[in-house]
Amino acid sequence: MGPIVTFGASRLAPPIRQVLSAGVGHEDFRTQVEIAGKAGASGYLAGRSIWRDAVSNHVPAERAAAIELAGGRLDELNKVTRAYGRPIHPAASLPEAIEAMPDGWFSSWHPAT
Repeated sequence: MGPIVTFGASRLAPPIRQVLSAGVGHEDFRTQVEIAGKAGASGYLAGRSIWRDAVSNHVPAERAAAIELAGGRLDELNKVTRAYGRPIHPAASLPEAIEAMPDGWFSSWHPAT
């Protein structure tokens, strides 16, 4: 399996875990994303497992088909992540979201310079 990467944990937020594709084929990576999601990962970072066929092909029609395939691979990995991955932040109800972001919340978020 590709490496599992953990991003910044703090006392306020749990760590974010993602599985890296590490250049494996798409079918293997899809399985790894499912396993990692079931084990608590939040998502994936992928490159070659998605776009390898698209960039290695120089025949226009075949390359176009490979680009279409890459889009399908992304869709598939996103479905697996939604089914098995752990959300980075728990879902908030609309009233909770409104309470957390009252009118004008953005005015102090990033002060203009």
